[in-house]
Amino acid sequence: MLQEESLAELDLPDPEASGLTDEEKPEEEISLPYTLPLKYPFQVGQKTVSELVFRRRPKSADAAGVNFGNLCPEHVCQIAGRVCGISPAALHKLLDISDLIEVQKVVARFL
Repeated sequence: MLQEESLAELDLPDPEASGLTDEEKPEEEISLPYTLPLKYPFQVGQKTVSELVFRRRPKSADAAGVNFGNLCPEHVCQIAGRVCGISPAALHKLLDISDLIEVQKVVARFL
């Protein structure tokens, strides 16, 4: 059995030192339901949408036709709309661009 002094001399890599920057490190898995407040709420009919609630992980059917190598705004809205229970077409038409960027970050964390 190794003594404590011997363990210190082994020069083992620090498990916390991955060599990745904070931006490169994968984010923690999202706990569901996940609520994303919108900076710019919008109207769908008589309802004001001020937040998107991701109630479940996307399924393969939610991403039908999506090119994951090129995740465009329409595809982000398709996945988010289906998972959040909002019309993807309405989301694509009415979601502010700054909110779209935050939605895209959430969707990407599921991939």
